[in-house]
Amino acid sequence: MNQPKRTDNVRQQLKADCRHFLREAIDTGARLFGSTEVPTRTFTSMIMEPSGTGRHSGRELASTELDMSLVWNRIGTLVATGEPWEEAKTSVQRYIDTYEVKPTGHWAHDAPGQYLVPLLELYLRDVDAFAYKHGPASKAITQLVRHLDSDPVEVVGLIVLEGFVAARPFKLGRNIQIRTISESELLTLGRSDWPWDVPFHVRPQMRTPHTDWWICEVSLPNPRGTVIGWNGVHDIRETLALSLRAFKPGGVNIGMATAQLSSPFGRTGQIRGGRLERIAVREMSYSLSGVEIPRFQSFWRRMMVFVGDPKHYLRVPIRRLRAAGTRSEMEDAL
Repeated sequence: MNQPKRTDNVRQQLKADCRHFLREAIDTGARLFGSTEVPTRTFTSMIMEPSGTGRHSGRELASTELDMSLVWNRIGTLVATGEPWEEAKTSVQRYIDTYEVKPTGHWAHDAPGQYLVPLLELYLRDVDAFAYKHGPASKAITQLVRHLDSDPVEVVGLIVLEGFVAARPFKLGRNIQIRTISESELLTLGRSDWPWDVPFHVRPQMRTPHTDWWICEVSLPNPRGTVIGWNGVHDIRETLALSLRAFKPGGVNIGMATAQLSSPFGRTGQIRGGRLERIAVREMSYSLSGVEIPRFQSFWRRMMVFVGDPKHYLRVPIRRLRAAGTRSEMEDAL
């Protein structure tokens, strides 16, 4: 049975009600804060920079961002008890029910809240003021509708490679890129002032990021109602550890840093990894030269063939080789 085309009055009503909600929220913000200026907050990030062989020195970065928690805490009570909020919530839920929009993870909780508050945040980040402008409002609402219409949605994962260096950035297929860490990622991974009410499992649990870290960025489709994309990031991390271990000698610390939806809507939160895992036996670093990079890319393609085959005869020995690289003693590794 085909779903109805998403061009009827349900979509138009959703857009109209979201626009009404934005106007109300923006006017309320300007009134409560006494100006059109949007409040911001500065957070600090601790990072480490190489200062010599095997040595690192600490440094703090600072970044200013929209203080959305303060914005919503101030205006939320008024906005969430008003008619525009209720109308927009009803429209979002009607859209989800009419077109059977499945959640983006295990479950959906407070579905309207996953869309309307991010809608306001997306608008304020673009406009940077409590002032209504039709163009940016339409742009934000269009992104919301596009997210609701998308199946699958995209999950982006960051895998840290510490003690790794390559002659140049390179790709392992269309959706996997190996590159140096960016400043925005240093700020995110090194953030040291998370609010006290952020759940423990999403707080940073990794060591302070290094400016010399390399990153494996993975972009995977996640069919709605599943966690295939999130699980896929973990699978890529494991396969990458296997491939590096089997390709040549060397030592590297590897671990998933974060995984989350690329869209600002419908998020179930950012998944953060734990401590990095060591893959080596008495090897301190891992490097790929310009000549080795295309060889490793070819090796990766061959690895993916048998990794995807649960009955392949190499799965057990290669998994044991990878596990041996996590043992600190030579006898245990053997």
